[in-house]
Amino acid sequence: MAGLTPRRAGVAALLLGLGWAACVCLGHGESSVPPKTPPPPIEFGTERLYPCRWSWLHWWEANRDPYLLSISQSRGDQKPDQKVLADYRGKAVAALEKGARSAQPGVRAASALALGRMGEDGARATLERMATGDASVPVRVLALVSLGLLDSPEARAFLLGQRFPTDEEVEAAFAALGLLDGADDAQVLLGLQKALGDARPGLATVSAWGLRRRRDPANAKFLMAVLVRSKSPWLASEAVLSLGRESDAPSGRLLVHIVLASDRGRALAAWEALEKRDRTLR
Repeated sequence: MAGLTPRRAGVAALLLGLGWAACVCLGHGESSVPPKTPPPPIEFGTERLYPCRWSWLHWWEANRDPYLLSISQSRGDQKPDQKVLADYRGKAVAALEKGARSAQPGVRAASALALGRMGEDGARATLERMATGDASVPVRVLALVSLGLLDSPEARAFLLGQRFPTDEEVEAAFAALGLLDGADDAQVLLGLQKALGDARPGLATVSAWGLRRRRDPANAKFLMAVLVRSKSPWLASEAVLSLGRESDAPSGRLLVHIVLASDRGRALAAWEALEKRDRTLR
């Protein structure tokens, strides 16, 4: 700063020191409010003194940490308003109930499935009406599955108490029984075990899948009988998977024979079906 008088030099030094102090404060402060725009340069004849220039980079370096934290909706301070949720749920149910009366089968089917997935027990009457009275078989099938998703004793009683006109509906009803959990009982288990021996491969396969979701000492006997006689690769696959859930010694020994392709494993009717299917997939 040549050419400055001592007094002006002192003022300039003071201003320069204040400028650097401001830079340090602004660069390492914690305030989320941006500082004021710095003053213009100070002129001393032909010389200019520029204070530390603030920029958004200074502010970001000082305040970036809170903005880099991802927002989590599961935190303790993110509690939903139950009244708001109930209001939105009510509106959704009303819209789906309306969709269940649509002239379009696809809309009716989608509405039935959505009501079941929501676990809306208040829609049980609507689903029962659709399961027995809708003109479309696919709609009736999805209504039956949705009743299983409701998982209520009333839905279970309905599924066990009906006689369904088509194989698709019978399979859907047993799939719904397999979905039951809280409303499960010995009657459902017995029905699935009995259906496992049905001559219709589709119904037997669905029943084997249902047994996979519930362990019972008698399951192994029914499942091993399926592997001895069935030539359906789909039924055999479900029976093998269900047998693996039983965790008893006879089931384990039979599965070992199947895995090792022993003479006993190859003697099963299901082995030929599975091997034939495997060849077609290669």
